[in-house]
Amino acid sequence: MYMFMTGVWKEMNVSYKECENPNGSNISANCSSSSYQDGFPYESMELFYQHHLPGIMAFNRYFTIVWYVIGFPGNYLALAVWIQPRMRHSSGCYLATLAAADFLFLTLHCVFELQTSWDVAVLNRPVLCEAFPVVFYSTQYLSPLLVLAFTVER
Repeated sequence: MYMFMTGVWKEMNVSYKECENPNGSNISANCSSSSYQDGFPYESMELFYQHHLPGIMAFNRYFTIVWYVIGFPGNYLALAVWIQPRMRHSSGCYLATLAAADFLFLTLHCVFELQTSWDVAVLNRPVLCEAFPVVFYSTQYLSPLLVLAFTVER
């Protein structure tokens, strides 16, 4: 069996041995009883996640803050530029709407991150809990639709 690693094809050593089938015939299969595989340093995915998840969550928390620090001022500046009277041609309207949609998405993503990554109970209201995913996913798909409309119009 071959696997692509760091730009070079390397052969994986997978051990196969003869196993006894319940009906008496021998079959060739991977008969290891544990889920531990050669080359994977953890006995299970659960142990892997227990070891690495705190670091991944910390990276997620602080990287999204950097994303917000760049995204909020950038989208606000783009919106301020594209709504100027001399920029209100067709392309300017699309780009201003795109900046506003991305700003709205970042705002809703901030609420989503507070709920999921920082464990702040923001969405624990009866109607808000059900309506938030609809609005959040709608804004998520609004930007590609605006880019598609801008491309088709050109």
